[in-house]
Amino acid sequence: MIGHKSARYLAFGWAAARCDDLMNVLPARTAAGLLTVGALAVSGASPAKALAAAWRDAPKHASPNAGWPEAAAAGALGLKLGGPRSYDGVEAVDGASLGDGRREADAADIRRALSLYEISTATLWFSLAVCALAARI
Repeated sequence: MIGHKSARYLAFGWAAARCDDLMNVLPARTAAGLLTVGALAVSGASPAKALAAAWRDAPKHASPNAGWPEAAAAGALGLKLGGPRSYDGVEAVDGASLGDGRREADAADIRRALSLYEISTATLWFSLAVCALAARI
């Protein structure tokens, strides 16, 4: 709850939350790029829509960083994520909508999302290995 934007927690951990925002600028955008590249290998996924959604929708997110990978995944999978929602049926949150696809995800979408995650993670590890080997040369 550090830096959570509520009356109770806003002042608690403000500096730590801003530091977290700063430290994750590059990783969040890198994750969006990896998800875009990963969409090349996932059946029915669209790298072009992943990139378009990230550029268009990420700045709408309340977090300066979380919207980048969320929007890229939504675009890649043809889904609309976020938007108005409630937690435990109590508190309504009017969050930004990310992506412009279907609102309802089904089991096939979850499988494709997991494939997208796995391929994107493998791409990251492969890229890091290549960089490490190149640094040794």
